[in-house]
Amino acid sequence: MFQNEKQFFYINEIARLINEDPSNTHKKLLELKKEGVLIDKFQGKERFFQLNVKFKFFKEYQRIIFAENSALGLIREFFYMLKKEKKVAFAFAFGNSARNRLSKGEVELLIVGSIEKLVLDEKIKELSKQTKRELSFILLTEKSFQVKRAKKDPLLESIFKKPIFKLVGSFNLTKPGQNNPKELSSFEKNRLKVIHKRG
Repeated sequence: MFQNEKQFFYINEIARLINEDPSNTHKKLLELKKEGVLIDKFQGKERFFQLNVKFKFFKEYQRIIFAENSALGLIREFFYMLKKEKKVAFAFAFGNSARNRLSKGEVELLIVGSIEKLVLDEKIKELSKQTKRELSFILLTEKSFQVKRAKKDPLLESIFKKPIFKLVGSFNLTKPGQNNPKELSSFEKNRLKVIHKRG
């Protein structure tokens, strides 16, 4: 669920993902709702649950879960610190590593920010040793990202057709010069959806 914060999940779906009995899952979900971690809604007779992103400890929970469960968690923690230092605006993994976060293959990254490439190269090499994963990245400034996106750059277009796993920051997909960006269209949301899988 932490990989797709805006999606609602029904009880049986969650039970399958965590390999647990639906009745026990239901009880735990109700406890988490009572604590404020989850919110719910009904569609007909089906009850759906979603993470409450307004929960005061949401970010801390998210960081702990990813750090404990996957290489992507360590990578996310790494970019969290760079964002805190205002060197990275946003970053995401794409491709197979986003489709399956427990995959042992190469992790492809798109990074947008002001950090110097040579500095990032050294940091990524060290991160690769820590995670025992091959890491490759594309680094763009925010301005460059917006210009390339507005021009429908073939490389970015191909990336956005793949599964994406957000690491830090928010995607600003409005064209350069636009003010008060509107919510993403359903088409763009679909292309930038985060695959919600748990090993």
